[in-house]
Amino acid sequence: LSESLQNVESTIEHHFTFPPVSSLKNSAAFISNELLKLKSLNNRVFVILKSSLEFAILLFERANQMGMMGKGYVWIISDDLSSQLDSIGQPVISNMQGVIGFKSNFVDTSDSFEEFKHRFRKKYISEYPEEEHFNPSINALRAYDATWMIANAMATAEGMKGSKILFENILSSNFNGLSGKISFN
Repeated sequence: LSESLQNVESTIEHHFTFPPVSSLKNSAAFISNELLKLKSLNNRVFVILKSSLEFAILLFERANQMGMMGKGYVWIISDDLSSQLDSIGQPVISNMQGVIGFKSNFVDTSDSFEEFKHRFRKKYISEYPEEEHFNPSINALRAYDATWMIANAMATAEGMKGSKILFENILSSNFNGLSGKISFN
């Protein structure tokens, strides 16, 4: 990212790495203090390259409370974080108004997706009843497709010995999964 920005005569002035939320005694206060530092440096463009969803939720809540989500500020998030936003609720999204992000898209109108979403929600709610966020993200779809691909490769290799045959069966996979077209060159 730094090199690409230099090509258009821009630079990254400050790099910050935040500790995991679970390692902080008071994560909200820590994030607020870090945002105050950034605000005092007159930084107005922020790029979030890697973040847990938990951290991002706290970050944008605090930034919104501190007036850092409005006019004059730019927040850009990566695919890693953008792809998780399908699984969170509207109150969280409201704190992120104006954030720019890019994410992998998938067809969420197919019968197979609707069936998967129904099963996913039922299982998720039964295991995490206190959680509000229960829509499958692209990561859940990719995990499902990978599991399906491996199971299919194992079934095709049934009775044959060796990981090489399993590996070849995986590489010969060619199907439309929930996350999109699955095939290898």
